[in-house]
Amino acid sequence: HAGDVILEVGLGSGRAATLALRGALAHPGRTLAPQYFSVVTDAERMTRLRQVLAAQDLDEHVHLFQGDLAAFIARWDIAPTLVVLDGRTAPEKLAADLTRLTDWLRDGTPVLVLNFSPRDETGTSPQLRKVLMEWEGADQARFMGCFGQASLYVTTKISLPRV
Repeated sequence: HAGDVILEVGLGSGRAATLALRGALAHPGRTLAPQYFSVVTDAERMTRLRQVLAAQDLDEHVHLFQGDLAAFIARWDIAPTLVVLDGRTAPEKLAADLTRLTDWLRDGTPVLVLNFSPRDETGTSPQLRKVLMEWEGADQARFMGCFGQASLYVTTKISLPRV
């Protein structure tokens, strides 16, 4: 069900949206069309995202929102089944977004943090790793593993035994 209602925060390039929507649409047992919500801060990025998705014939599945995560949550009543975050976000903004997501998301919601690898040209900062480790350490999420240059977490508001 992770492809039912996808929320992307801070990316806006269209690559993540294209990949997630193509994967969700290819699921043979799907009965409802997937929904992809993208929270983008600047108008130029939103325009580019709209063009990429229209060129891929995916725009009918996408809802674009210009603003920040707090404003999006206040306006939209959705229950994401997958959240995709940009790991290049400033650590303090990412920490604030993770706190908001923890309060808002259902337990067990996958959160994929892209651009996490230290091999990335933009560099995964020690501050980013610290933010994610603190989020996990506060029993708000459980680290599931790294996949390429992304790290996967699952939200939880309960204390789980460490393995």
